[in-house]
This record gives sequence, C-alpha cells and structure tokens, in this order.
Amino acid sequence: QIEALLGLKFDDEGFLNTWIAVFEHIEETKKWDAVLGLSSIAILLLLRILDQVKLGKEGERKRWQNWVNSTCWLISVSRNAIVIIAASILAYALTEPGQKNFPFTLTGDIPSGFPPFRAPPFSLEADGKTYSFLDICKNLGSSLYISPLVAVIESIAIAKSLSKGSRIDVSQEMIAIGTSNILGSFASSYPVTGAFSRTVVNASSGVRTPFGGLYTGALVLLAITVLTPYFFYIPKSCLAAVIISAVIFMVEVSLVKMVWKSKRIDLVPFGVTFVLCVFVGLSQGILIGAAINLGMLLYSTARPRIKIHKVKNPTTEYLLIVPDRSLVFTAMEYFMSSVRKASALYPGIIVVIDMSHVSAADFTTAYGFDNMIKRLQKHGHKLILTRIKPEVFLILSRMGCDFHIHKEGEDMEILLKGISNQDGCMSVNPLPNDDPPVAEQTSLQSISSSVERKSQTDQVAPIARVDIDDGTP
Repeated sequence: QIEALLGLKFDDEGFLNTWIAVFEHIEETKKWDAVLGLSSIAILLLLRILDQVKLGKEGERKRWQNWVNSTCWLISVSRNAIVIIAASILAYALTEPGQKNFPFTLTGDIPSGFPPFRAPPFSLEADGKTYSFLDICKNLGSSLYISPLVAVIESIAIAKSLSKGSRIDVSQEMIAIGTSNILGSFASSYPVTGAFSRTVVNASSGVRTPFGGLYTGALVLLAITVLTPYFFYIPKSCLAAVIISAVIFMVEVSLVKMVWKSKRIDLVPFGVTFVLCVFVGLSQGILIGAAINLGMLLYSTARPRIKIHKVKNPTTEYLLIVPDRSLVFTAMEYFMSSVRKASALYPGIIVVIDMSHVSAADFTTAYGFDNMIKRLQKHGHKLILTRIKPEVFLILSRMGCDFHIHKEGEDMEILLKGISNQDGCMSVNPLPNDDPPVAEQTSLQSISSSVERKSQTDQVAPIARVDIDDGTP
C-alpha cells in the first residue's frame, strides 16, 4: 500500500521489489497524496482509541454519559467510513469543474451495471482461434489445482488469525468458497477467496458475524448501480491509509515469544513462511511453510520414542518393548531396527511388545511385523503382544503373523513358562532368588543401559532398563 500512500506509480510487486521501487521513485512522490495519506493514518489511530472513553462509573452513569459513551463507540467503529467520506468530500471540493488535474490520485471511473447472468463458457476465441475446454485446462497447467489449494489455505489462515482461539470449521469454509465460486462463474466473477486486508478492515470496523457479508453485498450492488459516479473522488492514498492502519495491529510479536517458550522447533516453519511471504509471495510462502510443517510432522511419526526394559523375575526373564505412539508406515522401519538391535543383545530371550499406545496400523505395519517375527524366530526369539487393541490385532492377524497374545487378566509368568517350554523355542534359564540384578554391557552405540537396583528386602522384581537413544532431541 506504500505506492498508493505516496502517490507513486510503478509496476513492481512483492514486498522487497516494492520497497526498492519506492526508493527509486521517491522523488516522484506527490506531496498532497502523502499529506492526505499520513494524516488519514493519524486520524484513524486517534479514532481507534476513542471507544476507550468511558464517562462515569459502571452502574452509576447518567443518561447523557451513556449517550456520550455510545457516540464515541459508534464513531470509533465507523472510523474507516468517516475518513473515506471526508476525504472524498475534500477531493470533490478541491476539484474545479472541467479540470483534469486533480489534487490527489483518485480512484477514477468505475464501470457500472450488472454483468450478464449466464452459464460459464467452456470454450473461447482468441486471435481467430477457438480453444476448447481441454485446451483451456492445458494452458492453465498447474494453476488449475494450485489456485484452489492456495485459496482454501489462505482463507483458513486468515480465519485462524482472527479467530482468537475460537473453533474454525474448515469443511464449512471449503463449502462456502466452493459454492461462491460455482455461483460466481455464472456472473463472470473473479475467483472468490479470503482477502487478508479486506478481512482486517472488516474486523476493525466492528464486523463480528457472517451477517456483515449482507451489508457488503448490498453496498456492492449499490455501488455498481447508483454510487459509481461518487466513487470517482475517493483518494487512493486514503484507501491505503485505511488498510495500513488496520493491518499493523495484526502483527503479534507476543506469539513469537509464546512459541519460543513452548516449542522452539515450531519457529522453523513460522520463520520460513514469514520470510517467503514477505520476500517471495503469499501463496508460495504458505505452500512451502505448510510443506515444511508436514515434513516435521512426518518425521515425528517416523521416530517414535521406544522404551526397552529387560524384566527379570524369580523364574523367567523377557524383553519388554513399549512404543509411545502408533506404528504406521513412517515409523515401522525405525521400530524394527530398534527391536533387532535390542534383541541381539539377549539371544533366545522372549520379546514382549506393549501395544497399549498403538491405536492405528496399516499394511506396512502388518508386513513389517511379519518380517520382524520371522527374523526373531530365526535367532531363537518368541514374540508376545500385550494390551493390543482389537482393530490392530485384526490387521496383524490377517497377514498371518505368528505371535502370541497376552490377554487381559492372564498371568504373564504362566504364559512365559508355557511358551519357553514349547518345542523350537529356547528355554529361559531361571534366575536364583538371591542373585543381584546385573545389567549386561554392550558396545552398541545406539543403546544405553542403566540399572535400577532394589534393596534386598524389596519384594518387587528388579528391572534393567534399556532405553533407545538415537541422538534426536
């Protein structure tokens, strides 16, 4: 908006290119456009704080005090319209009849009348050649799907930035955008999407519900039928001032501090999106920022935190493995690798996997478990799944995985004895009751071992903890 605020004219777009062009053409600044624009910003900021004027105490105000407070609030909310109307009257008063040199850069002529309401054309003629619908789609290329995607993402981003924590129904937003574009195509409209500057101006003008769209629509209908001659005198610098004074209050520096305190890694997509939106473009910034955030999300699912305990009791011992999240396709390779490394330290030991945190599984999960079980059996291990959810069990069982199930209420020690005595399974040597727990040493860099020792009078079986540490924070 700095171009219109100073009355400059150039073709550059984008944040960086615009500021470069401003400094290159700074000598062409129109004095009265700049004076009007900066004065309008000052007036708008003063009127913004007018609604804070409160005469009298709450519950003890007189009628005239309530009237003054209500008037101040109304003036503050209507500040955008007041400034634009006042600037238009000033521009009209300073323009002499028949004069073509105006004191300000004005909006100028606006075509009036309704566009014809008809079905959108599926072919067009240009340069004496007829293009079919498929030719139009080929010419649009990637814009055919990128434009709707950006429209939806941008609209949702604007809604979230103004929602102040309220719930946003994304499906409802998509339905509204799609319906508007379908109906708009019958009136030759521009693609319908959310506009950040106009939305902020609406919010700063006191709009709180979608009912405000009816006022906007009614004003547009009036504008294209009756008011177009009067819009001629609206100064562009005044419009720029309205947008600037509304947008500057959308910068939330406190949000950056909150992200820094809570989870600093989230500043990566935040910063990349901000820089790209400023220096490259809004659409590119949002898409690339969303892609980075998606990559971080996929990485977190691909690196589950796995706790591995070697449990020893008076008669048996087993390796207890507890993943902290679902083992979908992104996480399966890492999980299998962790199980292989841990089981290699204890040949022939029974492996028990606690599936209490695994709420989702897919084909890769079942396929990975099948291969992992075969590898474990090859090295003399048996696998037990405990606390498995029915839907996950159904997926694994359909693959034909050979594993044992520890049912709720069943004694784990009895199950372990039964499995260890089966043919083809290495027996587990019972441990004497008076032997102290010993943590096996390993040279495997990715596994660290720590021992929790209990006192000799403690009746609880000691546990040797083996936690996976892959170096990630």
